Amino acid sequence: MQANDHLFALVDCNNFYASCEAAFRPDLAGRPILVLSNNDGNVVSLNQAAKDAGFEKFKAWFEYRELAKLKNAAVFSSNYTLYGSMSARVHSIISEYAPSVEDYSIDESFLQIDGFHGDRISWARELRERVKKWTGIGVSVGIGYTKTQAKIANRFAKKLPEGVFDLASQPNPDECLSNVDVQDIWGIGERKADKCGARGISNARQLRDASDAWIKANLGGIVGLRTAWELRGVSCIPIEEVRPDKQEIMNSRSFGRPVEREEELLQAISSYAARACEKLRRQNGRARTVMVRIDTNSFRSQDPQYHESATFTFEEYTSHTPDILAAAERLGRHLFRNGYRYKKAGVMLSDIVDEARRPPSLFLDREEEARKDRMMATIDTINRKLGAGTLRFASAGFRHPWEMRRENLSPRYTTRWEEVLRVKAC
Repeated sequence: MQANDHLFALVDCNNFYASCEAAFRPDLAGRPILVLSNNDGNVVSLNQAAKDAGFEKFKAWFEYRELAKLKNAAVFSSNYTLYGSMSARVHSIISEYAPSVEDYSIDESFLQIDGFHGDRISWARELRERVKKWTGIGVSVGIGYTKTQAKIANRFAKKLPEGVFDLASQPNPDECLSNVDVQDIWGIGERKADKCGARGISNARQLRDASDAWIKANLGGIVGLRTAWELRGVSCIPIEEVRPDKQEIMNSRSFGRPVEREEELLQAISSYAARACEKLRRQNGRARTVMVRIDTNSFRSQDPQYHESATFTFEEYTSHTPDILAAAERLGRHLFRNGYRYKKAGVMLSDIVDEARRPPSLFLDREEEARKDRMMATIDTINRKLGAGTLRFASAGFRHPWEMRRENLSPRYTTRWEEVLRVKAC
């Protein structure tokens, strides 16, 4: 395995959603924990006790109801507010352990630790202990010469009691790579894995040693070559400390029950549009195009089907929620048809520019624009401090019977004062 001047670590939270639930419930120690997807449809996260009890991820929840009772499992609906808050806390701690950190996902961070001269295993153990002590979340740490190697090392770390694996210091790295299925390599999807299998490539070592010509011809050109070179220890994927702003912002949800009334559908569209606007302002963006889409349930073939979308383009770029809500509502009214049972709606903002790069306009009322910006900033500040939805627009309604089912939702311990954990002295 070729060494280079770079060294990376991947810190990955273990069973993240389930761990967030367990962090505030010490009474659940030793019990199986299951976290469900939107509308309580499928199992998306399990703790180790649940895995040992025979539960599997991505299985339908209704298949496990009886087993959950039998095994005394704790079952939770997805609490994205809690998970996002806990993720921010974990990332904040991790950022103190390296000069360059990329928050890759809600539960993963890449760290670039070039020039590290100390005991890397002790360093990783200290990081794990601090995250566990300060948040209650367990993490695994994988170390390698490249981000792809660090990903592989993390797979081994998760299987070890100490939760740390340094691939860069292994005396026989070929043996490690031979024990990694090609389909488990970062960047190798199912289709590429099938091509590798047809070539007789079944593990990471064989892919590393394959010819550049075959890899380029069969695994996506430069992208496939980059993966192979990363397996060889040559860093090709740098740390992205600042992730690029989204060029499109989509907010979409399935309903908890079929929606047949226009009023309820428009409330959902307004709610999703308002949330998309918040995300837009968070990245200091302005959008010019709004798209609304509504869908019936394709899996209910006995119902009449309807899938349609419509778009509207503003004359000026905007992040003003009332303007975007008005456009989204017009599109929703245009799309709505009686006689259908709608399963899902979505709002997408596109043609996004950063406020600093917004094209100048002779027709823009600067004073009115500044007033709108102050109003939006005030609403966003209040909602950040007091909780999402503290201030909302009337068009989104106040009672949402169409919202996705979350029958087992836990409190939002870290973001709602009225739901903060209470401890009583005996």
